[in-house]
Amino acid sequence: MLKIDNINVSYGQIRALQNVSLEVNENEIVALIGNNGAGKSTTQKSIVGLVCVNSGSITFQGKELTQMKTNKIVKEGVCLVPEGRRIFSTMTVRENLEMGAYLSKDKARFAENEARIYDMFPILKERYKQQGGTLSGGQQQMLAIGRGLMSNPKILLLDEPSLGLSPMNVEVVAKTVVKIKEEGIPVLLVEQNAMMSLGICDRAYVLETGSIITQGTGKEMLENEEVKKAYLGL
Repeated sequence: MLKIDNINVSYGQIRALQNVSLEVNENEIVALIGNNGAGKSTTQKSIVGLVCVNSGSITFQGKELTQMKTNKIVKEGVCLVPEGRRIFSTMTVRENLEMGAYLSKDKARFAENEARIYDMFPILKERYKQQGGTLSGGQQQMLAIGRGLMSNPKILLLDEPSLGLSPMNVEVVAKTVVKIKEEGIPVLLVEQNAMMSLGICDRAYVLETGSIITQGTGKEMLENEEVKKAYLGL
C-alpha cells in the first residue's frame, strides 16, 4: 500500500536518511522506533512532502508521491498527525474536528465521522464546546487523532502520539491505534515508547542515525537482544 524505496534526505550537509526502505500493507500497524534524531519524523515528513527527498521513491497505492505537493498527497488519503498534537488551541473541540474535514463537502459524512470520533473518545463529546488549548495533554492527543480521522484517511501516520502522556493515557492511545487498524486504516507509528509500539504493531523497523538497522514482527523485535538493550531498557 505504502512503499518507501531507498530514499535519501539531507538537511544541508547532514544526511538525515540514508537508503531507507520500508512498507506498510493493508490492515497493518507498522512501528518505526529509534532514538531522538534517528530520522523517524523525517521519514514521515518525507511521505507527506514536508521535506524534499534527494533520491529514491515513495509510492502510495501505486502513485509516486515524491513529486507531489502536500495538499495533493492529503487528497490521496495520506494523513499525518504530527508530534506535539498541533491542535488549534483557541478553537473549540468541534471546530478542530471541522478543520480536519476541510477538504470534504459531504455534510452527511461529516456527521457520521463526528459521531465515530465521539464514540471513540467520549470525553471529546462532553467537551465539544471547550477550547482545545484548555484540554489536558491526553485529551489534546485524542483531539489530534480525531481531527486526522475526520479527513477520511486511507493511511494514518502517527508521530509520537504517547509523548508526554501519563501511563493511563498511553494505554488509551495504544488501544485507539489498534481500533483504527480494526476499522481498516493502516497505521505507520513513530514512537520512542518502544515497549508500547512493539506490543501492538504487526511489524517494526529500527532506525539508527538515518538507516534501517533491523526489522521484523513486533514479537521478534521484543525478543531481539539488541533491541531489548538499546530501546527497552532490559
